Amino acid sequence: MAIKLARLRFLTPQDRARLTKTLLWMTACAVLDGIAGLMLLPLIVAWFSGNAEQVWSALWPLLATTALYGVVMFVATLKGYLAGSTLVRVLIGALVHHIPRIPANLLDRVQLPGLVRGPVLTAMAIPAHLLAPLIAAVVTPATVIVGLAFIDLPLAGCLSGAAVLLGLGLRWGGRRTLVLEEQHHQSERKSAAQLAEFGQQQALLRTAGLNQQSGQRLVQALVAQYRNVMQLQRRSLPVALAFAGAVQGVFLLVLLLGAWRVGSGELTAPLWIAEMVLLVRFIEPLSTMTHLDQSLRNAWQALTQVLRVLETPALQFTQPGETPVDSHVLVRKVGYRLPDGTSLLSEIDLDIPPGRLLAIVGPSGAGKSTLLGLLARNADATEGQILIGGADIRQLGEQTLANWRNLLMQDTPLFQGSIRWNLQLANPALKEHEMQEALSAVGLLQEIARLPQGLDSQVGVGGAALSGGQRLRLCLARSLCARTPILLLDEPTASLDSLSVSRVMALLARQRGRTSCIYVTHNPRLAAQADCIAIVAAGRLRRSGSHAQLLAQDRWYREFCAENSVEA
Repeated sequence: MAIKLARLRFLTPQDRARLTKTLLWMTACAVLDGIAGLMLLPLIVAWFSGNAEQVWSALWPLLATTALYGVVMFVATLKGYLAGSTLVRVLIGALVHHIPRIPANLLDRVQLPGLVRGPVLTAMAIPAHLLAPLIAAVVTPATVIVGLAFIDLPLAGCLSGAAVLLGLGLRWGGRRTLVLEEQHHQSERKSAAQLAEFGQQQALLRTAGLNQQSGQRLVQALVAQYRNVMQLQRRSLPVALAFAGAVQGVFLLVLLLGAWRVGSGELTAPLWIAEMVLLVRFIEPLSTMTHLDQSLRNAWQALTQVLRVLETPALQFTQPGETPVDSHVLVRKVGYRLPDGTSLLSEIDLDIPPGRLLAIVGPSGAGKSTLLGLLARNADATEGQILIGGADIRQLGEQTLANWRNLLMQDTPLFQGSIRWNLQLANPALKEHEMQEALSAVGLLQEIARLPQGLDSQVGVGGAALSGGQRLRLCLARSLCARTPILLLDEPTASLDSLSVSRVMALLARQRGRTSCIYVTHNPRLAAQADCIAIVAAGRLRRSGSHAQLLAQDRWYREFCAENSVEA
């Protein structure tokens, strides 16, 4: 549960100073709470003595301390909320900066869905709601013990020993339930994923007659989650009850010990009553520790989940970096291995002169999309070198790389907003006639003109308001608006009708001599119009050449074309 300060390196010095001041204010509030409790002792003793002057002399300092406590508590609470807001702002900013730089092969290690509305907002509760009661539960009893040491040393010693034992018991109980809580969270995530899948795939499940079978799997997941919850409650409830009983046992023990000391003449009755009142200030914060410990543990786990994302290795960019002289792409002996050692690509050599079209073809799972991702630097090659205009792609600055290449993957999303805004994401300075040119190039201009709001029409979440073909062509238009010298496309004609395929083919043909286009395709017609075709199989470059050369030299390519009725 402990989080080292070094893991919070994303905090600026100003943010750390603000958090430190918040902790100091909360600590001061807890100390004043304990001091106010200690000031009750002389007031109660004076009250029983019947001396009005002593009562007033004890009452005024108590009132002043209580008023000061109220002011400090207000400031500490306000600063706690501000610190929570600061933490959320900093975490979201760090995630926005870090996540796009995580290599594609490492993205599956982090749980991105719901990260902001779940763990980030839960972590906000640490400074906003949990730190103050945690500090009070530790500092206020400690202040009471220190003060009692000057008034009644035996009682202070007893309370010190009780505090140590209660702390050890709470730590043991927390460790005991921690594993079960993690199992519960995993079960919860699994059942939530199955529930979402069950709802999204209803049409397929009904068509295939698997609705009942899939429903049974969902019910099994929910039952497993229910059992984990019940097991967690059975394990954690005795711990909570035991701690609460131990706190009350400390109170009863001290009460009996005080009564015995009064009977033996070691302690006066007024002082004993005053100490019992003060004991409430010792017991009250401790009684909340069980629930506080669980809430704090959940919040720490949420923060740890965010930190795990932020600690995932990211691509490093040289600033300002080198500048390519042209769009000449050179791939030298490139290989790529996963962290577990699995080889996806090996010994890939390619040479794509400026303004040329390169088609990458091959069987499914051969490594084509992986190679395209390396060319875009979605990840770094583990072997070999990729050069753009004579400059190593790893030596390019982040903005330089963005200015020289644009990547369109199969699952590239549209963002909720207008068509105009989605196009301007590629180039904020884009003029309306330039948008129309890009839309016309992909055959969308007339379709969008028929929409009630034209370019200002909303695309919906992920482009849900558009058809699949329209979404893909709009993404392609956005890539054209970026006007980068190198265009990388993954299956640009997938899921398109024949007319749309012809439009995309014509569009790519018009890029020849202007933009270097490298695209992965399973469409022989699209591959045939490229200047060069690279066949990738089993992670290696099988052969490269023109359409005519490969038809004459490569059996796989001939079968690839024959299956789709493409002739030499």
